[in-house]
Formats: sequence, structure tokens, C-alpha cells
Amino acid sequence: MQTSVQPRHLSINLLPQDPFFETPVGRIMAWASTVGRYLVIFTEIVVIISFASRFKLDRDLTDLNSSITQKSYIVDSYGTLESDVRLIQKKTEFLQQQKGTQDPLSALDVLAKSIPKDVVYTLVQIRAQEVQITGNALTPESLAVLVRRLQKQPQTKALYVDQIKSNTQGGAGLEFSIRVQIQPIPGGKTS
Repeated sequence: MQTSVQPRHLSINLLPQDPFFETPVGRIMAWASTVGRYLVIFTEIVVIISFASRFKLDRDLTDLNSSITQKSYIVDSYGTLESDVRLIQKKTEFLQQQKGTQDPLSALDVLAKSIPKDVVYTLVQIRAQEVQITGNALTPESLAVLVRRLQKQPQTKALYVDQIKSNTQGGAGLEFSIRVQIQPIPGGKTS
């Protein structure tokens, strides 16, 4: 039987070992030179990446400043538009408020259609939803005709006779004071 012998591996180092690397300072120097290479390489990589990213960041900053400038011009161009819109809003609010108030012409139209020949209005005050009439009537019948005609008008919501008295100026007839609540007709037309 044959036995096989395994060759031994021998390590031969032809470079002589320096006794300096066996001392603590030598070991630190050997470690520093090994790790230091990696630190230098890592630092150089960081510097190269920083230098290369600087170009991109500068370009991004330039684009951002340009975009801000363009958008500020757009915002400035809308400055008058905003004031115009606010003015239109105020006018619209005013018109909405006026929509619910009495149209003086329709109120006067109602009064003109209702007045008999021998009645004279001395004062007509038109408020939001009410008309105050002060005047003189020659006869009680003409005052009654006025009241009936005002009640028959489609815009009349309510009618209040506040005062009826003899003429204080010594003339014939009656002095009266009437309040009429008038509602506007849709479409602004009077009958």
C-alpha cells in the first residue's frame, strides 16, 4: 500500500522584516498608512462629488431665480385685476342691497295712478319698503277714493291711515297722513 504524503506549504518571505514595525509607534504608523489611504481616497471622492454637484446646484439656483422673477411679473400684472374684482364685488353687494329696496319710480307710479282730482299731496317720503304721504283732500269722499285705489294696487302690501283732521289753514277739506307699504313687482314693471 502506498501512502500519499501531502506536501506542506511553506511561506517564504524574501523581504526582511523591519524591527521598527514591531514597536508601538511603528504599529500606529503601519495602521495609519493603511487606514489613511482609505481616508484619503474617501475624502477625494467626497470632494469630487461636491465639485460635480456644485454645477447642478448652481443651475438649479439660476432656474429658481428665473422662475421667481417670471412669477413676480405675473403677480404684478394681476395687481390691477384684484382691485378691479374687489370694486366689482362692492358694486354687486350694493346692487344686491338695492334689489330689496323700493324703486322710487314704481312707488310714484302707484301714487300717481291712485290720486283723485281733488286730492293734493303736500309731502311724499319714499323709504325702503314704505311710502309716507301727507296731503289735502277737498271732501271725505275723495279721501275714501284715494284709500280704495291705493288698496287695489297690486304692489300695495299694507295701508295705514295715520291721521285725518280738518284743514288747519282755514280752508275747506281734510288734512291726512297715510303710510303705504309697497312691494316691488318682479321684472321692475308696474301695472
